Amino acid sequence: MTNHAVAAKWYRKAAEQGHAIAQYNLGRMYEKGWHWLVFLDRYDYKETDYVEAAKWYRMAAEQGNADAQNRLGLMYSDGLGVPEDHAEAVKWYRMAAERGDAIAQYNLGEKYRKGQGVPQDEIMALKWYHMAGDQGQVDAKNMLKKYNKFEENLKKATLGDAKAQYDLGYMYDHGDGVVAENHDEAMKWYLKATAQGEVRTQYQFGFNYNYGHGVPQNIIEALKWYRLDIIAADERRK
Repeated sequence: MTNHAVAAKWYRKAAEQGHAIAQYNLGRMYEKGWHWLVFLDRYDYKETDYVEAAKWYRMAAEQGNADAQNRLGLMYSDGLGVPEDHAEAVKWYRMAAERGDAIAQYNLGEKYRKGQGVPQDEIMALKWYHMAGDQGQVDAKNMLKKYNKFEENLKKATLGDAKAQYDLGYMYDHGDGVVAENHDEAMKWYLKATAQGEVRTQYQFGFNYNYGHGVPQNIIEALKWYRLDIIAADERRK
């Protein structure tokens, strides 16, 4: 019998007796598909069972297991084994986050940033990112870096820095995590940067005119900006 199969066997025994950690671990095995190894004793066949996973996560979560609370929140967020319900996801994320679970704190921050299950609230998002980041949670730390970069670009761009204006436009153009995708706002900052000689905007203008992002679609105008971008690139290579 494989190690996974042995583990599943004993997790089930403990889980059925109400042991929260075993319930969580059994839920993970159902989520990952490892539960089949109990019967098949092999590594090359896996099938997930999200309904069963959610059942065991709920049992552990209701006993206060933060890992299970976070996983159950994820199941509700993604509609795995339960109906998709962002408000319910927030409920379980919050329980785990308040117990100090760094991943749940990050996940709760994401819900506030996106306005899923709660009103969109940047201040609350940052609060939970900071709490998770202080524990070393990598995704939260990366989000905080993006926020800092956005604030830095906004400050410099407002003061007339062409590079920052381009970078800010690019963040709006691509919805770079911190800000929602906003092509109109992107084009506004690209125009400011272009007026100061920032040539990297030329390709972005071409792309946005080509696809009608923030401006009416205009293939002729797109080709004009693409050509200017090529000329500028040739000049840089000389």
